[in-house]
Amino acid sequence: MEKRGLVNAYQCRVCAEVVMTITMNTGTTPASMRCSCREGAMKWSCWYRISGHFDLLPVTHAWYRPRSGDGLDPPTLDHLQHGGLILAPLAEAAREALTGIEPTGDEWVDWRPWLEARYGKAD
Repeated sequence: MEKRGLVNAYQCRVCAEVVMTITMNTGTTPASMRCSCREGAMKWSCWYRISGHFDLLPVTHAWYRPRSGDGLDPPTLDHLQHGGLILAPLAEAAREALTGIEPTGDEWVDWRPWLEARYGKAD
């Protein structure tokens, strides 16, 4: 399934905290992520089935492929080389998406219209 552009929710089964994400590039996203509510707690993917109260929550994070591996640790670089995406706050991922370097390839999506419509023009 092409997940680029889709919104997903990850919800903790212990504290019920929800993180709303958008997938900005083609790649693999995880089924779960750690929750800080207690040791061992996990937020689990809703598998892109968003409805009800989730529709009211803002997207706060994005899964994306960075343009450069500078500053990333070896396990993260390995993850990216095998098709994985990394999670970042939406503003950080948007900054990466809005840089002046024009990428090549099918996986690039110009997120400027979506981001500008939702958050206003970048300065």
